Amino acid sequence: MTPKPLINNRLSWIDYDKGISIILVCYLHLSYLLQFYFNINADAYWILKYSNIFLYGFRMPLFFMVSGVLLNRSLEKRGLNGYIKNRFNTVFYPLLIWGFIRVTLQLAAGNLSLKHGSPSLYFYILADPRKIAPLWYLHALFCISFIYAFVKVKFKLSALHNLMLGLLLYLASGYVTTNNLQVGFFADIFKYYIFFAVGDLLSGILLSDNARDFLYSRKLFFILMVPFALVQGIVMNYNIAHHNIFYVENSIPILFLFQGLLGCSFSIAFSFLLQKWDVLPALKTIGFHSLYIYCMHYIVIIATCMLCVKTLHMHNILLLVGICWTTAVAVPILFYKLANRLNMWWLFSLGKPKSRAVNKVQQNAPAFGSL
Repeated sequence: MTPKPLINNRLSWIDYDKGISIILVCYLHLSYLLQFYFNINADAYWILKYSNIFLYGFRMPLFFMVSGVLLNRSLEKRGLNGYIKNRFNTVFYPLLIWGFIRVTLQLAAGNLSLKHGSPSLYFYILADPRKIAPLWYLHALFCISFIYAFVKVKFKLSALHNLMLGLLLYLASGYVTTNNLQVGFFADIFKYYIFFAVGDLLSGILLSDNARDFLYSRKLFFILMVPFALVQGIVMNYNIAHHNIFYVENSIPILFLFQGLLGCSFSIAFSFLLQKWDVLPALKTIGFHSLYIYCMHYIVIIATCMLCVKTLHMHNILLLVGICWTTAVAVPILFYKLANRLNMWWLFSLGKPKSRAVNKVQQNAPAFGSL
């Protein structure tokens, strides 16, 4: 079967891949908030518990890897200064905006807030973004993108050399984590630099027309399926035995690294098949809007849970999860589109999007109503 031509040169497999990851990220945060702040154990349903634990481990690494895949294209198009400026406008700026919104809402809610806070939280947006969950990712992505691109261009460090550097940083991250040392946001830079490097190293293959037949084949998918299931199962058993979904990540970092790389590879292979078949357009739409979903989903989940649990006294766990999970994904997409129409683009980017480009994307992206 010949793949259909890509619309507007968009790499559809990347949107599929990011769509898979952001949906899983939304559920992870939903299950955490339900359990620890609303005393609702969604894990009471084994399908929710085991699928969440089984599929954990490659969600965040995948975002860094995809960014690494696109690095060379962006550098060729914009140059180093343009690349860094673009990363600031589209990654770091949303961190500042949505970090400010998140902290302000938390302080304004007062006793109604899930967590009590102080104005010092504004400082942590930059100093220790892990305390402003889950915006640490935007901070880490910007820092890694900046450092990686700078050393690649200025010091002529190849992808392979950056991979070696990333491995050293990852080992340092493992030492920091297993010894419970506090190094702030540097821990995330050390941990995820290697995934960015892997993406850069593989970009020549993943973006090559010559490798398209192999990437679109079912053979790659089935080759990766067995080791993927085996490793995910081993990690799941470790995490369940220690009653902690983060046990392997924090205590056996080498296994987490292997799990992340294998999980990313399997997810990418699956995404290429989805692009080949041109199915699930809603998933592709979700992936295209993944950054905006990431910025808003935590706030949306909290608001929806408070409405359903505190106001409507909803006790059906499956119904509650379904509603909160759907709104976590759908509301940010709808809000983003509304913000653009109301000329409030500054909520998501420092630079105003070109109206013609925005219209083309909106025309060719599948409507969210097809979900």
